[in-house]
Amino acid sequence: MRQVFIALIFLFSMIDSASAHSWMAPESEANRKNPNPASEESIKKGQDLFTLNCRDCHGLSAKGLSKNETGLSKDTPDLPKRLKTHSDGDFHWKIIHGKGDMPSFKDEIPEREIWDIVNYINSLK
Repeated sequence: MRQVFIALIFLFSMIDSASAHSWMAPESEANRKNPNPASEESIKKGQDLFTLNCRDCHGLSAKGLSKNETGLSKDTPDLPKRLKTHSDGDFHWKIIHGKGDMPSFKDEIPEREIWDIVNYINSLK
């Protein structure tokens, strides 16, 4: 019985993990490297931009908020935790393109500043 329980826990964790990571950038975009060095200036600019554009959905700490807190269709992700499985290019692509509740920022934030936001998220490790 215990083995069945452990197997079920493993299965549910795999399903949760798969759904949490089903939205990924195309490989060519995910492999893009951040052209902005992670300087204090870039991180600070990224923090300011994150606070202005991302905080309401992802929280000030970027650890995500519940759908009850945001009014969105699902909880927002813990971004520092996602750094383990998502590249800079992946974050950049998602910010540009958006999907579902996540808006596209391609017409709102210049590309260089999107990379600053990625540097800020990386600083939260």
